[in-house]
Amino acid sequence: MTASRVGIVVVNYNGLECSCACIDSLLRLPRGQADIIFIDNGSSDGSGAAVQARYGERIVYVALPKNGGVTCGNNAGIARAQRLGCDYVLFLNNDTEVEPDFLSRMLVVSVNAGHSLVIPRIVCAFDRTRIDHWNGIGYDWWRSKPSGLRIYPLDGPAYDAPQEVTVASTCCLLVPLSVIADVGIMDENYFMYYDDADFTLRVSGAGHRILYEPGAKIYHKCAVTSSTQQPSLFQYYLITRNVFYFYRKLCPVTAAKIYYLTRTFMQVLLTYVQAVLGKDEQRRDVAAVIIKDIFLKRAGGLPAVLFRKKAA
Repeated sequence: MTASRVGIVVVNYNGLECSCACIDSLLRLPRGQADIIFIDNGSSDGSGAAVQARYGERIVYVALPKNGGVTCGNNAGIARAQRLGCDYVLFLNNDTEVEPDFLSRMLVVSVNAGHSLVIPRIVCAFDRTRIDHWNGIGYDWWRSKPSGLRIYPLDGPAYDAPQEVTVASTCCLLVPLSVIADVGIMDENYFMYYDDADFTLRVSGAGHRILYEPGAKIYHKCAVTSSTQQPSLFQYYLITRNVFYFYRKLCPVTAAKIYYLTRTFMQVLLTYVQAVLGKDEQRRDVAAVIIKDIFLKRAGGLPAVLFRKKAA
């Protein structure tokens, strides 16, 4: 097998400890197998500069002027991988650590399958008896979840065998750059959440294969970045707003689209009313912004209300 050059894209936002643990594990890969492309997404805590100082020329350091979300960070990584002459890009969450042979195993699978996309076995770092996966052989538009494979299952026979999927997380995803040339880059309108479903559904819809390789193993510190560095309203806003953009863009089942978006909209209205009655001004304002964004079909950046400090 001809050696393939891989650009491993690690996006950081105020995550020094996680990012360093991730990079330390990547440095145990065979020398010359990959370029570690570290994207600092406008961090406000100095973590980007600290990582650059710690690792120097062992990483390719890219500093973005502001936090444009995971999508913007991944796209900056794609651009740098292309400039480096890579054959593949590997999206990798900064809250992961990898086994030294994980990339070799994924590359063998990809090349043997005609340069397919590959996902590894993702193990929950806090409970290694559990698999941490968000993928499936299809997408259930009625429930807005991957279908055919359970989410966060106990480790079992279903995850011990290689298989093909059509939708997957970008927590760890090996992608030939030729596929990106065909289907396009990440959609930055998402910022984060649903961006991976969008990308992988576009990929599989264009006829490219996504294969699960259980022999390749990484460990994921499940949702550390979003749960500890942002308020819960950050996740609520993005997940709720983005599902409307996602369904309008890709959902092929009209009845499911009407059902799921109507249900979601009614839930937002209920949240707004409960926040008004409970005098929770920030939750009220976030729900109001979501409602406005739904009607105006807005996506992209973040509203200022998400960063307003809650009154004591």
